[in-house]
Amino acid sequence: MKDANCNRIAEIANTGMVYIAVFSALLLGEFLVKRSVGIVCAVILAAIIGYCFFLRMKIANFIAYALLHLIPFGALLFVPYEFGKIELIAVYALFFFLDIVFWIKQRTGGFVFLPVAFVLLNALAYLYCSVKKNSPGMIVFFAAGILFFLLFYIRHFFYHASLLSKEREQDERMPYADMLKNGSVIAFPFVLLSVVIMLLVKIDFLDRYALAVYHFIRKIVAFIIRIVLYIVHFLAGLIMPDSDPDQTAVVMEAFEEADSNIVLQILSAIVYLVALAAVIFVLVRIVIAVIKLIPMKRNLPPQVIEESDMVEIRERIVKTEREHEEKLNGVRRRYKKTVERAAKKGYTINTSHTPRERADDLREKLGNDIRELTKEYESVRYSET
Repeated sequence: MKDANCNRIAEIANTGMVYIAVFSALLLGEFLVKRSVGIVCAVILAAIIGYCFFLRMKIANFIAYALLHLIPFGALLFVPYEFGKIELIAVYALFFFLDIVFWIKQRTGGFVFLPVAFVLLNALAYLYCSVKKNSPGMIVFFAAGILFFLLFYIRHFFYHASLLSKEREQDERMPYADMLKNGSVIAFPFVLLSVVIMLLVKIDFLDRYALAVYHFIRKIVAFIIRIVLYIVHFLAGLIMPDSDPDQTAVVMEAFEEADSNIVLQILSAIVYLVALAAVIFVLVRIVIAVIKLIPMKRNLPPQVIEESDMVEIRERIVKTEREHEEKLNGVRRRYKKTVERAAKKGYTINTSHTPRERADDLREKLGNDIRELTKEYESVRYSET
């Protein structure tokens, strides 16, 4: 398989991950305010993300790029549905802004690669639905989380296959078996995290403690909001002595109605989920640290076999771990990623080029102007030596 095909599959898999992350966030938000987005919104969201991906990959003229971005706004305003319309318009406005930034920064390819940590959103949403006894929501978020991770693995595999294909242009054989074996290591943290979450969900006696923590957080959030409102009221009284004190009092009394206040519920849920994510993250890190202390292999003594005229020594060759690469400066990392993205588009990197020669070569062959970035890179790179 050629590197272009591998890269295309990786981009499509990443687009699927973007869809799952956005849809999960939208669905969780609707559950928090006790609404349902429905299948229509899910389909429209997929169309929005696919449309933005197409524009990023295919359109090279900015006027056409900008005008084509305006079409979905009109479509979203006039389509005959009500549930989730405002939310979808807000989501597309965000994508429109990110697409303009994408163009300004002269990037190539599709969406930015999402890290696998985004699967935590589905895990936390699953826990929230479990606490609220929302069985359909649990099924949706569990399936979405599994699919997100599978797409991440596909993207990881084919992206690195495309890089390896460039390095082995003269070798038609691709070591897929070795790549699958080495790449399977990334499944371990996800499996461990899934086990921890399943244990937490299935232990029934933890439910009452989770609800107690949630109600405690709601009280703290309500108390903080009342303090903020009191400070705002006090400052307003100093600035505008003739203001009506009853207005702030009415707002403060509204926050006393904890069960009926949507804003308080959303803020409390966010704080609760963040705290829960932190606890799960610490638990997983502890388990991984303990597992790392267990040696995977034993250092067996060499086996000596003596013959009449020969001595054979058999011993295991221990592989030394590669030293961690030095963390690059922000400018150097951005330069490296820019050149790698150009290579994904078919640009052949000449190792004998200086940064300025590479910038001129990129501009001539692909039309990418990275001269300003190259100046920043040279300033940082050669000042560190």
